[in-house]
Parts: sequence; structure tokens; C-alpha cells
Amino acid sequence: GCLLRVETADSSQPLLSLLFSPPQQRLFHISVEV
Repeated sequence: GCLLRVETADSSQPLLSLLFSPPQQRLFHISVEV
């Protein structure tokens, strides 16, 4: 199967907030495992 994991530095912030933040504020890591 496929696993998509999103790790955020601040889990209290919505993911969409992080996605639309300036690049220097993108404190999250997305890893994809197949």
C-alpha cells in the first residue's frame, strides 16, 4: 500500500495554514512511502 505522512513542527497549526505560509515558515516535512 501507500503511506503519506505529514509531520509538522507545530501540530496546533492547520496544515493549510502551513502550506500557504512563506517558504521560511514551512516547518513541516512530507514523506511518501510506497
